[in-house]
Amino acid sequence: MKRRRSCQIWHQLCRHAEGAALALLLAACGGTTAGTTGVPVVGDTPGPATMTTTTGPATSPTAAPTSNPADPWAALAARPLQLPTVAPGAACPVTAGQAVSGSGTPIIYGQGPAYIAVGVTNGTLHYDPTPALDSGSPWGLTQIHWEVAPPFAGPLLIRGKQLGGTQAMGFNGGEEFTASNASDTEPVVSALRLSVSQPGGNQWYRATSYVRVKAAGCYAIQFDGAAFSNVVVFQATSTS
Repeated sequence: MKRRRSCQIWHQLCRHAEGAALALLLAACGGTTAGTTGVPVVGDTPGPATMTTTTGPATSPTAAPTSNPADPWAALAARPLQLPTVAPGAACPVTAGQAVSGSGTPIIYGQGPAYIAVGVTNGTLHYDPTPALDSGSPWGLTQIHWEVAPPFAGPLLIRGKQLGGTQAMGFNGGEEFTASNASDTEPVVSALRLSVSQPGGNQWYRATSYVRVKAAGCYAIQFDGAAFSNVVVFQATSTS
């Protein structure tokens, strides 16, 4: 009897040992025992991976920046100077003065609507070569009165240079000019900007500025407005 019971116990131990060995073998192969909730059973094949894309709220396209209106001064400055050709030493083809109704100045120079009203006499501009208002400057100085006939209004650009030579012409005053000295004679700029606004009725627009040259000679200025360009030619002569 004792021998039979010992054999039964031995067989039970063997079965337990076989089960434990099988469990160890499965664990070594990466498997697990079945029946554990939430843990895949050996032989389970995971399904294909899925990707969830979270889409945020729709956004409007970025608005294109609004372009600034074209600069009227730049448009006028882009026009070439169309001045008469004069050979060095040749006679200066000065513009003849004329009486224009409504001006208030007996003789003015130009084809209109912009004119030189005061500062040129008989086709000659007289300038001070050593102005006390700008002591030490290489630029001579004179004052010019400009007139513009109605109905023109808007930006008016004035530029100039020597004919038959290489001398430049400069200006003081006008739109966007910021003086760097008390007499408003510095800096010397290459173009004069006038924002013409007509006073109404038959009255003319009037403005004053300094014109600067470094040497005597034949010179021309060009008026440029939105719908016109015209030229005035004069002889510049030193007062001393």
